Amino acid sequence: MARTVGTTVQRGYGTPHKKLRLQWEPIVDAGQAFCHATICVKPSRRIIPGTPWTLGHTADRSAWTGPEHQHCGAADGARRKNRKRRTPPPAARVLPQQWVTSRRW
Repeated sequence: MARTVGTTVQRGYGTPHKKLRLQWEPIVDAGQAFCHATICVKPSRRIIPGTPWTLGHTADRSAWTGPEHQHCGAADGARRKNRKRRTPPPAARVLPQQWVTSRRW
């Protein structure tokens, strides 16, 4: 089963994403960047130089929020995906329960 769908450009990681990440890189490498994730799972929001980080984005992928710990970004995506799984289907798609038999009695 494929883990990702679409190319990197289709998923929003094209040239604009790469350019913005290059702009943030010196700030993160200098130890002056803080995690922009909504819920930071690390003890400190500061991103320590040399640790893995990603460029976070909004839930609808329309804009970037800033650097995040790699773990915080993955945890945010997992929270959103799990919330989708727990949401019941819309009422319009739920069919009424009917008893169907193979004979007419």
